[in-house]
Amino acid sequence: MKNLKQHINERVKASAGTKAKLAKPLDNRTKSAFNLKVKNMTSDLDNMAWQLENSIELKNNPAPHYPRTEFLTHAIDTALSQIKILQKAFKNDLN
Repeated sequence: MKNLKQHINERVKASAGTKAKLAKPLDNRTKSAFNLKVKNMTSDLDNMAWQLENSIELKNNPAPHYPRTEFLTHAIDTALSQIKILQKAFKNDLN
């Protein structure tokens, strides 16, 4: 069986013919859809972090020195910072 990286590369790679058929100029509708997706990702991740901090009690901490809730919210905050960079890129480059 192929490793995961090879599988992902093959899955997302389109042939030249497919690219030619699917390629279209970036229009306002697509720009709006991208911006909405980024906004929804931000909202969803923020909601998950809030729930982990305030309404969900986790047991079986993976490491005694780093509580699981803090680890997960830190991972979410890292993803949110990357999404904010993506959001800025969409606002600047797609307008």
